[in-house]
Amino acid sequence: MDDWVRRCATLATVMELGVQKPGNVSPAHPKYPCFLDGAVAIADPLGRLASDYPAYSVGSAIGDCVQAMLSAAGENTHLGTILLFAPLTAASKSRSRSLRGALSGVLSSASVDDAVQTCEAIQKVRPAGLTDVADTALDVRNPEAPREIRGRGLTLVEWMTIEVEDNAISGEYGSDYQLVFEMGLPHLLRGLRGGKGWSASILQTFLILLSNRLDTLILGTHGRGIAQQVSLQARDLLGENGVMNASAVSDFDRQLTAKNINPGTTADLVVTTVFAALLSSSKGGNAAALRSFTR
Repeated sequence: MDDWVRRCATLATVMELGVQKPGNVSPAHPKYPCFLDGAVAIADPLGRLASDYPAYSVGSAIGDCVQAMLSAAGENTHLGTILLFAPLTAASKSRSRSLRGALSGVLSSASVDDAVQTCEAIQKVRPAGLTDVADTALDVRNPEAPREIRGRGLTLVEWMTIEVEDNAISGEYGSDYQLVFEMGLPHLLRGLRGGKGWSASILQTFLILLSNRLDTLILGTHGRGIAQQVSLQARDLLGENGVMNASAVSDFDRQLTAKNINPGTTADLVVTTVFAALLSSSKGGNAAALRSFTR
C-alpha cells in the first residue's frame, strides 16, 4: 500500500504541475524544475505514513515531508499540498471505510503532538501570504506558538481551525475536506467522464474552485480586493457548461503572472482533489483500475 500511495502522490503532483493554470506554476514557469524536485521528495514520507500509520503519525509525516522538500528543492514548493496530503494518506490505509469517512477518523484522532509538529514544520518554511490570527499567541509566526499549543492542549484540528474564514486549508481540516470532496472531486470526475481529459478537467476544476473561494495566498499577499477581483475573473472564464475560452485563459495567466499574483492555495486544493481521485480509484491496490482511470 505504501508504494501505491507514493505513486499516487507523485502522479497527482506532476499532473497538476503539468497544467497551465492562471498565475500558477506550469512547465513554462522558471521554477518548474524546482517544483518537480519538491513533488518527488515528499512521496517517501507519505509512503511511510500509508504503511506505518498510526505508529508514524500525521504530524511526523508533515515534518518529514517539509524537511525532504526543503532539502530537495531548497524552498517552499508544496507546503499547502503536504498539509492536505498527509491526513488523506493516513486515511488511505483503511479498507473498511470510504476515503472521506476514514479521513474524518484521522482528523478527529490527530493529537496535540501532531499540532506541535505541524506548527514547527510550518515555521521551518516561513511561508508567505499567511492570514492573520486573532489570538496572536497561536499564530504560526509567533516563535512560541508550539509551546502555547502544547500548554493549552490543542489538537491538530483545534489549532488549525482557530481561524477558518479566510484560510481554505484550515477550513478543509474543519470540514473533512468539504471543498475537495463536494466541489473539486465532482467537477474533476465530471470532466473526465465527459471525455475532457486530465489537463482540461484539472484546469476547469481549478477555475471553479478559484471562482467560488477567495484564494488564501492572494488574500495574504495582495489583499481582499485583489482576491475578489481574481475570483470574479475566473468566474467569467466559465460558461454555462463549463466551456472555457483557451485564449482568454492564457490572457488571464499573463495578467496574473505579470503582477506576481499566484492562486497557490487553489492549486493545493486542486492537486489534493487529483490525489483523492487517484487514491479512490486505486483503493485496495487495483492496478488495472488505476491504469484505466489515468489514461
